[in-house]
Amino acid sequence: VMVIVLGNKCDLRERRQVDQEAAQQWARGEKLKLWEVTVTDRSTLIEPFTTLTSRLTQPQSKAKAPRLMTSEHLTPPRISTVFGCLDSLMLL
Repeated sequence: VMVIVLGNKCDLRERRQVDQEAAQQWARGEKLKLWEVTVTDRSTLIEPFTTLTSRLTQPQSKAKAPRLMTSEHLTPPRISTVFGCLDSLMLL
């Protein structure tokens, strides 16, 4: 599982609810990279998504690769187990 942390709306400094240094310390403690981004400056989105896509496209070693099951072993979850309703529908 890959996790990235994005702090959104970094352009609205006067409305900040999480201290920047506290957020950075938390991310370091979790061994995660924190990016502060805003859609008003889309260039702030380039680095985190470039990092994410490059990590996702790196080949995995066989030891780390997930084991695939054949379709006969897979059962799609029922909607009710996911959403708590509509138990006659299936997620595919």
